[in-house]
Amino acid sequence: MYPNLYYLVDDLFGVKLNGLKLINSFGFFVAIAFVASGYVLYLELKRKEALGQFSAKEEKIIIGAPASIGDLVTNFIFGYLFGYKIVGAFTIENALNNTQAFILSLDGNIGAGIAVGAFMVYLKWREKDKEKLAKPETRILTVWPHDRVGEVVLQAALWGFLGAKIFHNLENIDDLINDPIGSLISFSGLTFYGGLILATIGVIVYIRKHNIRVIHFADAMAPTMLFAYALMPNVKIIAPWREWDLLSREKLMRYADQHGIPVDGAKRKGPAPYSMDANLLHISYEGGILEDPNYAPDDSMWRLTVSPEKAPNKPQIIELTYKQGDVVAIDGVRMSPAKVLTHLNTLGGQHGIGRLDKVENRYVGMKSRGCYETPGGTILLSGHRAIESITLDREVLALKEDLMPRYARLVYNGYWFSPERELLQGLIDASQATANGKVRLKLYKGTIMCVGRESKTDSLFDTRIATFDDDGGAYNQA
Repeated sequence: MYPNLYYLVDDLFGVKLNGLKLINSFGFFVAIAFVASGYVLYLELKRKEALGQFSAKEEKIIIGAPASIGDLVTNFIFGYLFGYKIVGAFTIENALNNTQAFILSLDGNIGAGIAVGAFMVYLKWREKDKEKLAKPETRILTVWPHDRVGEVVLQAALWGFLGAKIFHNLENIDDLINDPIGSLISFSGLTFYGGLILATIGVIVYIRKHNIRVIHFADAMAPTMLFAYALMPNVKIIAPWREWDLLSREKLMRYADQHGIPVDGAKRKGPAPYSMDANLLHISYEGGILEDPNYAPDDSMWRLTVSPEKAPNKPQIIELTYKQGDVVAIDGVRMSPAKVLTHLNTLGGQHGIGRLDKVENRYVGMKSRGCYETPGGTILLSGHRAIESITLDREVLALKEDLMPRYARLVYNGYWFSPERELLQGLIDASQATANGKVRLKLYKGTIMCVGRESKTDSLFDTRIATFDDDGGAYNQA
């Protein structure tokens, strides 16, 4: 799951809205679930009211009074905070690289805060002005349980969040003692069952206060607690790794055999020899017989590539066109990134390119042996280095080489959404502004050789001075 909506919108639409970093993805979908559950509760309460299980309550309200000073001040404060922080998040550069630090800081947009605060004051005044009477009146209002759904949802959300936070800190008391302020106000650290416990208590106290029968209300709440069941009562949830005893590849394969489930590699003899994980960039092979780093895998294991010994005896030359470091065309044919990689996977596989057998250093401390096939990725790396060799400054190239393993380590260890990865990404993206041109590569029996590279717009290669012949004074020796 994306950590916040900024990355979701960026990936889907290519639009970078900095303020969306405020909206945590998990919290966003929890909010949607609360709204949907509230609607189901509303319908269920109305149904039970029609059955006579609930009764209305009369309450006195005063109508026609103008907006009070307290109302206006409260609206201005909320409006100011919203404009100061939320609008500020969209307008202040890098404000949300650390969301928690920004929200808890004094940084913000004062102008936006005043403008939004004033607008909220106007809305409140306008609302009350429309209802204003020459003399305020006291009226009796009939309130049904379904009319209180909004307040119930608010109570559940508020107490649920507090409960989740409190129980998390009780379970991690050492962290609380070491950093009490950070533990209490951080956005992370929520314990689900704690939220359920406190939310349930808060809602029960609220409905008892308003003379709503708990047992009937609890029955009405049930569909909202299990919203999926409310939409499809006969749905069955199967969570194999939690409920079944399928704790190894051998048990999984045995289960598949017993139940007639087709599995890739059905022609195997005996237990599964290793595990495979395939995507557009690569296939990885791990586990089983490959756990012995001295074991040479059979040639039949490889799926994307032919053996270099069986590759064509005639080399193939391809031309890659680069724009700001990205391949946009192969042999003059424009392609999307996915089609580029798919096509290069095919070409590289035909020539036995992209096999790798390596021992990795896992983040948790162990060493792990794995075999990989990435024909398209291998070609892209070779071509990219070639175009950079003539378009990037020497020191920029050297700095990029220094940063590359650090960047790779961040991604490998799962820190894609970290601020340090984003910082490095900005440096790398900036370095690619001049990586434009064409590269010709020769593919032959597992090897890639660059046989030509050019950039008509950004080449730093000067043939007048890069010569062993007389340069006619082009190069200043001073």
